[in-house]
Amino acid sequence: MAISVKIHKKWIRRVLVTTAQGRPVIVPVERAQKVGLLLTVGALVMETALFLILWGAEPLRALVAGPVDVLWAIAIYFGGVVLHEGIHGLGFWLFGKASPKDIQFGVLWKYLTPYAHLKKPIRARAYRLSLLAPGIGLGLFPLLLGLFLGSPGLSLFGAVFLGAAGGDLAVDWEVRKLPHDVYVLDHPHEIGFFVFEKETP
Repeated sequence: MAISVKIHKKWIRRVLVTTAQGRPVIVPVERAQKVGLLLTVGALVMETALFLILWGAEPLRALVAGPVDVLWAIAIYFGGVVLHEGIHGLGFWLFGKASPKDIQFGVLWKYLTPYAHLKKPIRARAYRLSLLAPGIGLGLFPLLLGLFLGSPGLSLFGAVFLGAAGGDLAVDWEVRKLPHDVYVLDHPHEIGFFVFEKETP
């Protein structure tokens, strides 16, 4: 279904455009899953190796041997998933200058994937920053902080949510090919976006 959106730039002649007028760029779900899997495995291996070098095996043994509250672990994971999408929304607001009414949260049930969707076009640069924000804030930062503090739980959390940003990185790989000032529109029900090419004056 076409979505009418407003683009506030002089070089776009029509005020109202539809997604049919944008060039779709879709990332296959298999590719996004593969990137996520490789990133998760790589982050876990790196986190474990660096932790052993910096702190030895004892903190890791204590984490593994200690009592595991499964419900608490599940709550932390799903809380992180919700926060991941919330950071996307915050990025749309901060970098894309979007209003809260332009941001929609939900679940792509056919992929069992939660999402934050922006209903207005923004610059490619702002879109990239919004895509990468959760991977940095929930992934890379906690991973490095956990290594610095000697907290295996925190670094493990960071490694897991760095891997959870695999789909975002797969989309960002496509966005990075575009000029920074071009407008893109987040796809409402696929992993990808629409590109609005600059019109000839």
